[in-house]
Amino acid sequence: MILRTVFVLVFIGSWAHAQTPQPQRPGGSALLSSLGAGLGLAGSEKSVIVYGGGETPERDPSGLRQHRLNISTPLYKGENNTLAVSLGGGMLHLDRPVVLEDSNTMVPSDFYRTELGMQFNHRMEGDRQWGLRLSAGYANDKPFNGSRDTTFTLAGTYSYPGNESSYWVLTIFASNSSSFLPNYVPIPGFLYLYRGEKFSGMFGLPISVIQWRPVEPWTVAFSLFGANVSSDLIYGRTIQTYAGAGLAHQSYMRAARENDKDRIYFTEKKVYVGMRSPMFLPIGADLQVGQSFERTVQESTSAFKSERGKKSLGSSWYLTWNLRYIF
Repeated sequence: MILRTVFVLVFIGSWAHAQTPQPQRPGGSALLSSLGAGLGLAGSEKSVIVYGGGETPERDPSGLRQHRLNISTPLYKGENNTLAVSLGGGMLHLDRPVVLEDSNTMVPSDFYRTELGMQFNHRMEGDRQWGLRLSAGYANDKPFNGSRDTTFTLAGTYSYPGNESSYWVLTIFASNSSSFLPNYVPIPGFLYLYRGEKFSGMFGLPISVIQWRPVEPWTVAFSLFGANVSSDLIYGRTIQTYAGAGLAHQSYMRAARENDKDRIYFTEKKVYVGMRSPMFLPIGADLQVGQSFERTVQESTSAFKSERGKKSLGSSWYLTWNLRYIF
């Protein structure tokens, strides 16, 4: 979750600070490399450490808190090839167990997430490149419980320049823990990156990010990352303040589940305000406070179903924070 958020913020922050269109191509290789640690589009050429957390104190029926730490660093950097490794871990804690309605399934109080990833990127002539990323880990209530609970993702990309203001990325993605795509099935996709004087965007499947600067220093931003959606109004350059609304999903496996494809899904809608430092700086922070509502937990084969029961967690205010260091 944190890496997805950081990726979207990095993209918006990087392109929002472009004052005018560039007369040359928009540096596809450099752009993709800078985003690689968050998405795996290309081999990352810089080390990135991200820590984030959140607190939702409402106890009707249960409060919730989270912590995540992710580290990505290159192992090898050559003239045309980059090999990087990433390591991530985190936890989600419910103040008290939740019992799903209809099924009487007890949702565990603690879930854990671990992930080890490797990514390789190869540059070619004409600002073209291809990349591969493989990751494996656990996202359940009993880490290292066995192969049944192992999560994996495999992503491949081929990217090339379009015109003077655009860049194309062709993708193929497979996972066994997606909340909106079929599990275990390779899914092809694409991304189209465009940068203009006032409008920039990344359009494709399963990601879209749009940012529009109607007048300095205001920015309107929209992001779609799978089943997660957000829209923000941003003010400022040196220090950015923002307000927005969004829909967020995250999923875990319950070790005692009967169906291998079942996942525990946490879903929430939210409105928020926040403050953050510019994304292009090596050290950054993001602090957000808001209201979370229509919060639910359910067990099913998709975030949009409730086959094994569902429970409302009630509305609550929340606080989240993210710290980032790039070196």
